[in-house]
Amino acid sequence: MNIVVSKCEKTESSQLTKSAIAMIELNYRPIPEKKLGDFWKEEIIRIHDAYSSMETRLKYREEKGKILAMPHHYRGSESRLFIGSTKDSIVKYWIGAGALRTNDKGFSRTVLSPSQIENTKFSIHNVKIRDLDARNFTSIRVLD
Repeated sequence: MNIVVSKCEKTESSQLTKSAIAMIELNYRPIPEKKLGDFWKEEIIRIHDAYSSMETRLKYREEKGKILAMPHHYRGSESRLFIGSTKDSIVKYWIGAGALRTNDKGFSRTVLSPSQIENTKFSIHNVKIRDLDARNFTSIRVLD
């Protein structure tokens, strides 16, 4: 199966919604040579939309009795199960950062989005995990 998506050209309809821009910025990390041109975000959304509207994809997605797991809510989603990274966070784990939230029993896990990290007060606690001493596993955010 081949999918051909033409290069984007500047048009009035090239304007992306804030929601589309946020989705692209959270999910796509271009390598410098892929980010060439003024309309790389428009190209990404066109590829996404083309894939999402493929006939075989639509048949699979809308198959009777199927319940799809989705990372976010939207209208017309009666047969969707919305999931998050933890029981109290819907942030996608691949763009978020882990943190602990204090509660009556000690701590609960959560995942913070980049904007939540900027706007949330937390302290950094050093941790030691046996046999796991890589850079990203030596400290954890604890929400204040």
